[in-house]
Amino acid sequence: MLKILGIIKKHLIYVLNKKLFTKHKLDFGSFYIQNPYITLDSIKQAINNKITGVYLRFGDGDVNLMEGKDDLLQKNNKLLSIEMSEAFSLSGPGIFKCLPIHSKKYGVMPFMCPGIHEGDNKWVENILKRTSRFFIGNLIYSPVALSYITAYDTDYAIEFYKFIKKQNLIFVGNESIDEKVLNKLFGKILHIKTPENNSFYEINRIENELSKYLESNNKYTVVIIAMGCSGRILEKRIINKKFNCFMFDFGSTIDIFCNKKTRAWMDIDENIKKDHFINLLEKI
Repeated sequence: MLKILGIIKKHLIYVLNKKLFTKHKLDFGSFYIQNPYITLDSIKQAINNKITGVYLRFGDGDVNLMEGKDDLLQKNNKLLSIEMSEAFSLSGPGIFKCLPIHSKKYGVMPFMCPGIHEGDNKWVENILKRTSRFFIGNLIYSPVALSYITAYDTDYAIEFYKFIKKQNLIFVGNESIDEKVLNKLFGKILHIKTPENNSFYEINRIENELSKYLESNNKYTVVIIAMGCSGRILEKRIINKKFNCFMFDFGSTIDIFCNKKTRAWMDIDENIKKDHFINLLEKI
């Protein structure tokens, strides 16, 4: 019975999403955002088919860096701007590019609201104006897909995390992340450590360490990345080397399992029980 209710719930979410996406005419041609379920299901299919690819979670920080401005955790420089533009330009099979355009005009999901994954319409339109040239002919995927299902769909989250956990994995991310949390999420995993801030200044070292691992490893590998905006530069460099891997940008969702509330949705949503993420981690 619970399984049937779960299927009905997911169907209703898809129907709601479709209505939201088709209700408004877009100002930017045929652009719209794929919902979290379509995003993660598409990535699972790519991994199951061992497609070389990448999940690029572009946000407003990436846009700022591309334009020569600073991000909260990364100072900009000219090379970074150039490489970020190259990352935005990636396209083709296996390339899943995101933009933070969940909004009432462009599509929201249940529980999304201002401060929790939903952007103001004008703010979103500004993001689209600055980046739309990179998305012509490309689908726009949800950058908050993982955090959304982690918070609001326990059954789907457990299924997805277990799917990731059974892959051949390597983790590239913040040096301060609790290794016990990594082991629970991914099993015993090799960790290429990155700085908490300004990871771009060590990007060559990080790229070399990851490249050496991928060169020596004959198996298809899922690279879990959590290193802020500089992660997009790493992903761009690695995808251009055509290694037999898929790069999954885990993002700040990992912080909530470490009891670090680094994003608004982690702290202000009363729909999420205090012990939700602890319980979820134990079930993965």
